Amino acid sequence: MVGAFLTLVSIEVFRFLFKRYGFKFGWMRIPIPIFFMIIIGIAAMTGLVLVLAGPSEVLLAIGLGSSIFIGLFHPVAAAAVLISNVLVRPWENYPDREMLGILPRMLAGISMLTWIAFLFLRKNFSFRWCREMTLISLLFCWLMFSALTSFYYMTNFNDITRAFIPIVVVCFLVVNVVENELDLAVLTKCFMISLTGVIAIAIPYTVLDPLYATEGLRLQGMGQSGNSNDLAAFGVLGFPFALMPFIRARRKKTTAWVELICMLIMLVGVMMTKSRAGAGALAASLLLYQFMISKDTVKLIKQLILISPVILAVGYFATQRDASDLAGSSDSRLNYIITGFLMLKAYPLMGVGVGNYPRFYEMYSPLFTETGERTAHSTWMLLLSETGPVGFAIFAYMFFRVCKTAWEIRKTYPEFIMSLLGYGIAMSMLSHSYSLYPYLLIFLAYAGGYVLKKNPDIKPMLVDDLPDPGKDLVPIPKGYRRRR
Repeated sequence: MVGAFLTLVSIEVFRFLFKRYGFKFGWMRIPIPIFFMIIIGIAAMTGLVLVLAGPSEVLLAIGLGSSIFIGLFHPVAAAAVLISNVLVRPWENYPDREMLGILPRMLAGISMLTWIAFLFLRKNFSFRWCREMTLISLLFCWLMFSALTSFYYMTNFNDITRAFIPIVVVCFLVVNVVENELDLAVLTKCFMISLTGVIAIAIPYTVLDPLYATEGLRLQGMGQSGNSNDLAAFGVLGFPFALMPFIRARRKKTTAWVELICMLIMLVGVMMTKSRAGAGALAASLLLYQFMISKDTVKLIKQLILISPVILAVGYFATQRDASDLAGSSDSRLNYIITGFLMLKAYPLMGVGVGNYPRFYEMYSPLFTETGERTAHSTWMLLLSETGPVGFAIFAYMFFRVCKTAWEIRKTYPEFIMSLLGYGIAMSMLSHSYSLYPYLLIFLAYAGGYVLKKNPDIKPMLVDDLPDPGKDLVPIPKGYRRRR
């Protein structure tokens, strides 16, 4: 299944290249040398991946090989392939294939080299820098400083540099490769497909577990992103990026089967996680969209009635857990927050240091219902307790600054403010402080604002908010009387 979603990503990237370079579908319309170069390149790269992954993983080799080769033709394509692989993480789904572990560094290197090569081809060696890049650079420097001035400083420093340098590289690429609506569309679509892929891979993994039938096991996956609450957050994060293109396609009377299937998978995934935070965050993003498109109370009520079955279904499944489990989860999260404030009280300037919350949990926890290493289960609290007020303030300013940008572009790209609201709620219950997901969303939203500023003629999606064209958008010549 990993190979199937990576193959779908390569198809989307291939379509992007056709549109970017003006080719037509149908091999007779492609220049013959380019056609044969693509076929030979895909075959060679697929063979290389097949050697790394093993002869039994043909679909994975096709998906990885074709996407990697196609990514060489444009920096946006390379960035889309890098983002998709970092999200799907095929090396974690095939832990016995150790050679797949080189993929993250290899794809990051290919993306940077492709971007640099295009700078030479264009004879333009400038690069874009924005306030968000300044903020994430400051945050990175503060994280390293916090790690070096804390207990276990060498271990913490190595961990944070290993985790955060790829985040900075991906964000820098997003800022510099996106130039127009087409670039933004392929990045957001590959982003959405990859998040759906993570959930889709987890569904059979959970259903085939004997505990699913006997004890109602919550959705879980493999590797770093296998936790139920993480999977719920991915559904909340990606759902608006499937919903909005689907609505745009319906308005244009075109098909959007990929978006529809992705929406269904993400809805099923959120329900199977039985996550209250995930259900509430998804409901909040849908309600925000209804609020944005409804100008009067009656219309808003009608729209709420239409979407209420979806919200109720997701909410119902999210609460199908043992009452003691729900109560224990609430008590534990409150204890994590109190523990974080106690750590901050002890170290009010620098915090306890990056990576030290789990190590110091038992020392500062007022309750002993849970022992051992525990995380803060809140992105905000983890940053506040480990990096102090400075690290927390930098992240919060960056997040809410881009929320302001997303609100300003809501008429054209409502998916960004919807995802920021929903994921902002979800990550308040998850420790994603040093993960790619919040930062990638922040910089995709920045890219949306940049595209709209550079191309102000993009048609707004929320047409209900536009003025009457007959009154404001079309100038009325002198001497002309409007018919009543």
